[in-house]
Amino acid sequence: MWCNFQRGFLFFVLALSALHSSGAKAQSEDQDLDQIEAEIKKQAPVPKAKIEKPEVIEKKADSLSDLTKSSSFSDVSILQRRYMPKSGRFQFYGGLAASMNDPWNSAYGVSLATSYNLTEAWGVELKSFFMSSTPSPAATDVNSNLGVSAQSFGSMTGFTGLLLNWTPIYGKITLANHKIIPFDMYFSGGAGQTTLTGISNANPTGASIATGQIFAITRSWGLRWDLTWNFYTISVGSLNNVLLSMGACIYFPEASYR
Repeated sequence: MWCNFQRGFLFFVLALSALHSSGAKAQSEDQDLDQIEAEIKKQAPVPKAKIEKPEVIEKKADSLSDLTKSSSFSDVSILQRRYMPKSGRFQFYGGLAASMNDPWNSAYGVSLATSYNLTEAWGVELKSFFMSSTPSPAATDVNSNLGVSAQSFGSMTGFTGLLLNWTPIYGKITLANHKIIPFDMYFSGGAGQTTLTGISNANPTGASIATGQIFAITRSWGLRWDLTWNFYTISVGSLNNVLLSMGACIYFPEASYR
């Protein structure tokens, strides 16, 4: 009987020891899991708080100008019609000039012009050229080899004309993808008097047409090129000359409007 008691006591001790070991192991595993979860929470990114935009109440646009006040157009740049206004302003122009189509004379000089703009599109201009002519190499060869003076056709020394300017084209161009330059392109028509030397009828009158562009640097001055084509008749027939000039122009008075 004592042996049976010893065996039972030993079995009880072994069972109690096994239960204690199992509980300690489970507790250790629970501590490991808690530590792993804590590390994961430390490394997880904190979600950013959602930023709510303030509610914008759109106002009904009753006119075209009201569109600029709308939040939908807050990032839209409004392009003005013309950078350099011209209505009611004078323009003074000066530049270097050259004859482009005279085979017998090389003519160079200056061009001066004064204009007044009635509106943005229409204006009147008084234009003058003052030229100095010398025989071209072709004229010298003809005179030396054949004894014929090409100067009998006359050499241009000047022109003065009154023209009506029309400016229907305006826009903007970029310079080296860095600077935006506004420009106007005009067309002119009128009449004028050409001054010639070497012939009897030295001051023939005739029609004149022109075109050119003005590149605005500021609202008061800019760079301009001008191509003028004059037609006239002399004793030997109908002639014409093409004059190219490049220079600068200034507007006066200062613009107080857009």
